[in-house]
Amino acid sequence: MGEHILVGGLDAEESHDVADPDRYKEGVSLDESTDALARVSHRFPVLAEGRIARGYAGCFDVTPDWHPIMDQAGPEGSYVAVGFSGHGFKLSPAVGHMMAAMVTEGPGGHPDLPAFRLSRFAEGKPIRGTYGDWLMG
Repeated sequence: MGEHILVGGLDAEESHDVADPDRYKEGVSLDESTDALARVSHRFPVLAEGRIARGYAGCFDVTPDWHPIMDQAGPEGSYVAVGFSGHGFKLSPAVGHMMAAMVTEGPGGHPDLPAFRLSRFAEGKPIRGTYGDWLMG
């Protein structure tokens, strides 16, 4: 990235709005950019002299229980790992391991996979708790 610093955040007021993934606001307003610069400058004062080069926004995907779905879905041979509520990037090594086990060994390929099955919603068995108080063993 050279001399650039990436800054990100989540607008708490908009975090529960349902957005159409084909028609959401991809841009960032001047107020949002200025706020991001102020927040990062609070931690790193030297960045107060920085300038905003550009900004963009993306969708924050969640499931009804705020836990991901990792399962076979759709046509045979199709698998999904979705709904990570912003945690997908940092969890990707473990998710890759788990999904590889599912593809090569089936749904029982990893002991934690059944908890993340798509059917849990239709079964009325969503994962209870939040990331802060519910951990996989």
